[in-house]
Amino acid sequence: TDVGTFGDYPDDVVRKVGGENEGLEGLRRAMMELATNGAARERQGARALEYVRARHEWSRVARQYVEVIERTHAERSGVKASVA
Repeated sequence: TDVGTFGDYPDDVVRKVGGENEGLEGLRRAMMELATNGAARERQGARALEYVRARHEWSRVARQYVEVIERTHAERSGVKASVA
């Protein structure tokens, strides 16, 4: 659904369904559109893969965790963080 953090994803990366207002009918329509439009489905799938590779690649995510942990430790201990 197009709510919360899911709403932050770009529209060309995920197929969004408008929450409670659309209900099951909106979900059904979205599923039918994806099932019957192969070209659009392939475009969106390729874009989604590109997005995940750019933003959720494991080494990138691991670096972000290290940065948060180091910054939190530094803030709590009064020591300057040394994250590169």
